[in-house]
Amino acid sequence: MVAQAATTVGAGGILFTTLMGSGIINDFTGKSDTHMELKESVFESGVLSQWSSEALGVEGNEPFDDECQFFNFTTAFTSEFCEPFAITRIQTSVTNAAISRSVRCAAKFDLECVLSSEIGFAVPAAFVADPKSEFGMRELIAPKVVDQWTGGSKTEHSDERFVRINVPSDTFNTRTVRMNDTLTVEYMTKNRRMVQETLKFSDSFCVNLLRVAFSNACWSTLDG
Repeated sequence: MVAQAATTVGAGGILFTTLMGSGIINDFTGKSDTHMELKESVFESGVLSQWSSEALGVEGNEPFDDECQFFNFTTAFTSEFCEPFAITRIQTSVTNAAISRSVRCAAKFDLECVLSSEIGFAVPAAFVADPKSEFGMRELIAPKVVDQWTGGSKTEHSDERFVRINVPSDTFNTRTVRMNDTLTVEYMTKNRRMVQETLKFSDSFCVNLLRVAFSNACWSTLDG
């Protein structure tokens, strides 16, 4: 049972809502979100897919409705960029283009986090809201979970919460999973700098979800 309720926040190409009490959880799978076995699909459009709205120069750069492909627990992706050396060779300009897409999808659907798979970016990455960053969103590329924490102390299991996930493009599509509300992760920035950071709540949920959206085999290779 979740110890406390929390507010709803836009994140991860979805809306996260933490829940209180087991009685309202009627579709929880009982599986940790980072170990789900989903149908695997391979990115076949290179490092960054083509967006018609970009090619046509749509006013305000608002993406078309079918361009923000929100994760819905049906497919876990893999790609040639599920490999550390391949990720280090991604040009900064390409990552900047992906960040720009994440900003546009986040703005259109009022989100705080977008997954790379949702914007046609083949590199496993989470984009989280950050008003201090250049674009208003910052990149967490190939985030590796270093430690799971709760209350500032390392424990065998972090504080897990039941989280209701609502896909913004499909208000009737929801899923309840168990997520860690605090994670310490190591990730790469667009400038190939390695960073270790402790994430909480929506940012932590976003990384949890990213690690479901890409296949277990992908993370096995990236985590080393």
